[in-house]
Amino acid sequence: MNSWKEGLWLAQLELKVTTFKRIYSQLIMIVLFSLFLATTVDGYLENNAVLFDIFFILIFVYLGPWTVPKDFQYQKITHNRFGSPYFTLLNQLPINSGSVIKSRFIISFVNTIPSQSIILIAFYYFSPIISETLSPFEYLAFSILWIGVGLTLGSIFPASDVGDYAGKFKVSFYGVALVIGFGLVLFLFSTFSNGIVHATIIAVQEWPLISIILSIIIAITSIIAWMKSAMNKMNKMDYFV
Repeated sequence: MNSWKEGLWLAQLELKVTTFKRIYSQLIMIVLFSLFLATTVDGYLENNAVLFDIFFILIFVYLGPWTVPKDFQYQKITHNRFGSPYFTLLNQLPINSGSVIKSRFIISFVNTIPSQSIILIAFYYFSPIISETLSPFEYLAFSILWIGVGLTLGSIFPASDVGDYAGKFKVSFYGVALVIGFGLVLFLFSTFSNGIVHATIIAVQEWPLISIILSIIIAITSIIAWMKSAMNKMNKMDYFV
């Protein structure tokens, strides 16, 4: 519990310094993505436009990293080490390592959950077809499900802040594997259903309560797993080189 308090304190210090830049970036993202979703959802539900699925997933996976100031982003630090320069700095101070890792996840939650919630509210309010298709409770389930997806997949970014040793081949390999995997998922959903977002709409219509419970369980389990992964990786890193 003390590590969470210390992690919150570290997160507050960082936010005080970067609040304006983060809010400015988030407002731009909120406006752009809200407009895109509200103006394209009709065509998506009628024609199964894959581009809508791509943007929807990007909102809940990459919105956080996109609004992080450059000095705090995951980047190349030395010729073969990647990570967050700010995390490296914190880890060299006499601070509990668990607190440092928790601060990265708290920052990630602050970066993503409020912005995603606003986008989801705007999506429901400005998209008549969505408000007609889903009841308020079903849309609540839909929102929790997608925020859960964001926490499950997006937690890779705060976990990555600890750093990694990676040459050009490794970085390229992961990049290609990610693109292929993402494309395969989109292909399967587009072939055997009407798209990923459409599939989740059907899921919350049929099983709203189950969708909420499973989303919360999977998100919490994933966050714990990402934190453990970050701790294990941090123990293998040399931050003084």
